[in-house]
Amino acid sequence: GYLYGTDFMRAVGNARIGLNFSQRHRNTTPGPGGDLYLYSSDRIGIYQGNGLLLFCTRPFSLSELYGSDTLVEVDDEADFVEKLQETIDQRDAIRNVVGKAVQAGLRNVYFVGAGGSIICSYPAFYLLQREANLPVFQVQSDELNCSVPRLMGEGSLVVLASYTGTTKETVAAAKTAKAAGATVIAVAKEGSPLAEAVDVAFKGKSDLFELLVAYAILEKTGTSIDLADVDTAI
Repeated sequence: GYLYGTDFMRAVGNARIGLNFSQRHRNTTPGPGGDLYLYSSDRIGIYQGNGLLLFCTRPFSLSELYGSDTLVEVDDEADFVEKLQETIDQRDAIRNVVGKAVQAGLRNVYFVGAGGSIICSYPAFYLLQREANLPVFQVQSDELNCSVPRLMGEGSLVVLASYTGTTKETVAAAKTAKAAGATVIAVAKEGSPLAEAVDVAFKGKSDLFELLVAYAILEKTGTSIDLADVDTAI
């Protein structure tokens, strides 16, 4: 069925993923001159404003407007599922890294990014803010570079995202966090400057990465949530 008005906005507020697909995308020419080039309804603003993990079909070429760090472009529904699965497949590795951080004395967590990458960490940030028994913060990359928080250092886990791995501010933020003594992890393109700058880099292709980190933190710190439901959902 369809949702309208307040019902639609309530559903978006409770959602974690937004799909900006079009039934016309299969028979259109991608890029300039194509029927869907740079096309979207206002839903893309609604999705991004609510911090949803955003997937768009490739003929829109919306990464030209928003940048490749703000959304994931897919060819079709099957490609969408594949990109999610590639991230989910790294769940055990994420849990292992988080587990080591907890054993070493995890004191706080920082989500760091620029533009859409920091927006996409909102679901994970809100989850930990509500459920975790330790402080969690969200910081723009350049804000971190200009002013290192007093609480950041040994015992801090800093989580960064830049899917190209080339966002200069975020690469610099990774180096800043490491210099402060934090454990620094990121999702970034393999071999990219960001991947090389952090302690552990993951190759996830969706913003589900931050949520997997958040759930791993809740699990490893013994927070009382129904992890069986998380396992089922994933």
